Amino acid sequence: MKKKKTTYKPFDAAAYLDNDAVIAEYLSVAAEGPNPEVFVAALGDVAKGLGMAQIAKDAGLGRESLYKTLSAGAHPRFETINSVLRALKVKFAVVSETVGTFGENVVFQSNAPTKKATINRHRAAFGLWRLVHETLEAVVIRDRGQQQSFERALDLLFIQAFKSHGSLYSLCVLGHCEDAATIARRILEIALQVGYLDSEEPDRENRGNQYLAYFWHLTKGILANPSLPHENRQRWQQLYDQNKKWLRLNKRGNPLPN
Repeated sequence: MKKKKTTYKPFDAAAYLDNDAVIAEYLSVAAEGPNPEVFVAALGDVAKGLGMAQIAKDAGLGRESLYKTLSAGAHPRFETINSVLRALKVKFAVVSETVGTFGENVVFQSNAPTKKATINRHRAAFGLWRLVHETLEAVVIRDRGQQQSFERALDLLFIQAFKSHGSLYSLCVLGHCEDAATIARRILEIALQVGYLDSEEPDRENRGNQYLAYFWHLTKGILANPSLPHENRQRWQQLYDQNKKWLRLNKRGNPLPN
């Protein structure tokens, strides 16, 4: 029996660019690369998905001119690109490499209604996030005076969870669902670590010491700071001497992760 040959249609990104959030994310990713032709091609995909004739009209260009502008190997002027961006209802937002959002050099902002719609659609979830975050925020600034290693280990994990939880809101509103899922998994990992530390009361303190051991490897760098006050230096040295028995090293003498 002759096998039936399966054929597949070529992938067409334009078929999936059907809302503002997806379009903004698609153009943002294309703009990150060093090759400007990738970004021009992405503009072409978006324009095709929304309708070339309408985009050309809104950009003040002829249809054939728009095709030529966004064709492979074209080098359109900035004014032309800007006209197409306005027609697509997106815009450039230049941010610093050191303080920019999510490390991006150039991002595209979708219309505010998209973000508003996301919040309205999941208002209950965002309300729960805010309640939890405000509760944690009121606690994290307090002096908790931990005396035992078990308490210090739990406190470090608590602060990590607080920081991770704080980033979820903005990631979800901006549509960075994969990043939000990664953060949520990290919070789950922290919960499992807490469960392990707290699972058997007789072993809590030893487990706390083992968890903190990795951080004592950093003591040498702290003591090497010439501006460290004498009293602080003595205190750090004392803590290091008390806890160095918990240090875990590989065969080369490098610290192992806790």
